[in-house]
Amino acid sequence: MKRFTTVLAMITGIITINGASSAKAGELTVDAWPSTVYYLALLSGPNAPYEDVMVNITAVDEYTLYVNGMEIGSDDDWSTVDSYHVSIDGDEIWIGVEVKNHGAGNGNGIMVDIKGANTDWLGTSTWRRRSVLLEEGMREYPVTWCYHTGDSENLPGDPWYYPGTQDYFDGQAQNDGWMPVQSGVIGDIGYIPADKIEIVAGFPPGNIDNGSNKGGGMILRRVEGENLAYDRPGEVQYLTDGDLYRGYTFTLEPLGQTRFVDLEEIRRINCMALFSGDENLDTWDTTSVRGYAVEISLDNFRYEEVGVLNEIGISNADRGGYGWYDVQFPEEWARYSRFKITQPRVAYPNIGEMMVYGVGYAYEGVYESAWIDFGLPDALKTLTNIQWNGDVPGGTNIIIQTQTRRMNGDDEYVTSDWSNPSSDMAFDVVVLEPAHEIRYRVRLTTQDIDVSPAFERITLIYTKDTTIADTPDELPEALAITGMYPNPFNGAMTVEYVLPSTGDAVIEVYNLAGQRVYRHDLGSIRAGRGEFVWNGRDSAGSVVSAGTYIIRLTAGDAIVNAKAMYLK
Repeated sequence: MKRFTTVLAMITGIITINGASSAKAGELTVDAWPSTVYYLALLSGPNAPYEDVMVNITAVDEYTLYVNGMEIGSDDDWSTVDSYHVSIDGDEIWIGVEVKNHGAGNGNGIMVDIKGANTDWLGTSTWRRRSVLLEEGMREYPVTWCYHTGDSENLPGDPWYYPGTQDYFDGQAQNDGWMPVQSGVIGDIGYIPADKIEIVAGFPPGNIDNGSNKGGGMILRRVEGENLAYDRPGEVQYLTDGDLYRGYTFTLEPLGQTRFVDLEEIRRINCMALFSGDENLDTWDTTSVRGYAVEISLDNFRYEEVGVLNEIGISNADRGGYGWYDVQFPEEWARYSRFKITQPRVAYPNIGEMMVYGVGYAYEGVYESAWIDFGLPDALKTLTNIQWNGDVPGGTNIIIQTQTRRMNGDDEYVTSDWSNPSSDMAFDVVVLEPAHEIRYRVRLTTQDIDVSPAFERITLIYTKDTTIADTPDELPEALAITGMYPNPFNGAMTVEYVLPSTGDAVIEVYNLAGQRVYRHDLGSIRAGRGEFVWNGRDSAGSVVSAGTYIIRLTAGDAIVNAKAMYLK
């Protein structure tokens, strides 16, 4: 009777699957969590139109660059800045960048610096917007960056990197799942030609940073550059909905008036920004806010003023102008933040968005792996043990859960509930029945926004529940249980068997009182040699009592029994 051995390399782990006479366990080790993020930007400048521009770019760890619908170049060395001379012949410059982060600890983000050939500086990757007042009137100076984490084949747009109209960012981009970028981190790239250069980043869902931890692994995402007020409750819904042009216009004298936002958690904040004006650029110098103060509170009752900006459009001409204006202040703890109008203009101001920024790590982050079949898509596997490594400072925690799914007779997946959470670095997994695929969930938490736990490696240990002969040319004459080991056992026991013909088979476990404590339907399996692992638990998942049990194998009309002893 033939046996087989298969060895598969998968990610950084080795999965070894053996026949019934060899070791039964396989394992998969993962120590990097790569991701792909797509960036989209629209840039223009006061001196548009442009014929040629110079694009300087780098990203962690590799990128592909598109400009106005054309692929321009790519590179896989994040430590060098590449320069591309691009012909534009127009007012608008659309930038699309696909960035693949290998999870190697080199950072998380992208830097793009664009200059007009022999003219003005067009801008950098940024989470801000700008405007400028020229002799002929107001001109918006768009520097709009956003990101998407969806599958490239399902990204909105055709192609995704060239929507082709500035109106796309005025509401539709948000509906399509594009999110505003925030501050990122890249190591030394030796490129800082201007103090306005910014590193920006987009992160996979779940508040997880998979690239910035030195040496690899995942940590909590930092909030620098993230609008903490986005989609939070406040006095005026439109002020925090992310739509810059659907805002709020005062209908009464605004001087001294306030509007607040509830961040819904206590954060350490250091900046508020307003986006003002309306779609008529020529009236921005009359319909924007002229001056405002920032006030913060822990209880929405007692407020403290932390900063003020007056003569907007003049005092901040080099960092936003009439369209975007921020008030920066020393870091303070707050849950509520509000603006107070300190200087009026001729017309009542229109405010498109109120934004609040802070520092530190997110309080909680969750990562869910893709479904894993260990390279054995058709075989049933039982996950038996998980081991992981990482750094868990005081006040932080890492929790692991698992989930399984199995294909039923109708070719539909039946998915289990998530397992009970565990923070142990090594623990047995309670699985009621084998499955075709498993996945795991990692939850990182902190009580101190200056400290994050680091999840660096996970090993999944499993057994392959049914191993059958490659060919049925040497078939047994009768159904039989050919071995059980270890026996007596504590933990898990492997039951070997042979089937004389292809068909359905069932494993059952009875105590000496004749009560069935466990049943598992093996499904339809081919004739030959196979094996099954019983983990010493009943059908409800509870550990059975110590004692002798009858292992019963049924296939068709044939039934065989064998005794096993469970020890505690």
